[in-house]
Parts: sequence; structure tokens; C-alpha cells
Amino acid sequence: INAKLAARYYGPYPVVARVGAVAYQLRLPEGSRVHSVFHVSLLKKAVGSYHEEEDLPDLEGERGVLIEPEEVLARRTVQVQGEKINQVLIHWKGQGVDEATWEEVIMMKSQFPNFCLEDKAV
Repeated sequence: INAKLAARYYGPYPVVARVGAVAYQLRLPEGSRVHSVFHVSLLKKAVGSYHEEEDLPDLEGERGVLIEPEEVLARRTVQVQGEKINQVLIHWKGQGVDEATWEEVIMMKSQFPNFCLEDKAV
């Protein structure tokens, strides 16, 4: 499937709690192997009525996790509720550069400890 035609959002899933200033915990289907806390930039408000929650796609294959960062494209500092937050623009493996997303440096270090966040390093 072409990445542009693939689903960008799954769900809807109910919000269980707000975690910090910019993250929310969702109630995901039982047995899903995805962390339930998401940065607000990855969430989209569900509009309309939904009756059924769809299953999450399988994120693991024979060689482990498929969604991994490939490189840092840019850096920025944003201010959220008076607090400065460092972010990096991440190009994800297997996706086009236009699919890159801004992620918090702290989150990237915790979820991908072996990934080098230094300039121009992979």
C-alpha cells in the first residue's frame, strides 16, 4: 500500500487521562502492543458518531518493530503553557519525507534510546 493511501489515524479511542502538558492516555483494545500515551500532535478529535473501535495494525514483523526513526531533519523549541520544549522533526523509516513529524526530544530519547539525536546523525 502506498503510504499516502494508508490510514493515518486509527480509532476512535476514548481518552482516559491527560498526562502532562501535551500528552494523553487512550483506552486501546486489549492485547494491543502499542504504548497508550500519545503526544497531542498525534491525536485528532473524532467527528461524527462511531459505533465500533477498529483494531490497531500489527506494528511488529519478523525482525521486530517496523516503525523506527531514520533521521533528524530539523530542530525547534516551542513554548507550551510557558514551558520551553525541544522538538525534532523525524523522518520515519519506510515513509516519505513529507510524512515527517515533530516529536519531543525527551519522548524520542525514552522510546528510542539507541537513536542518535545529534545533528545529521542516524
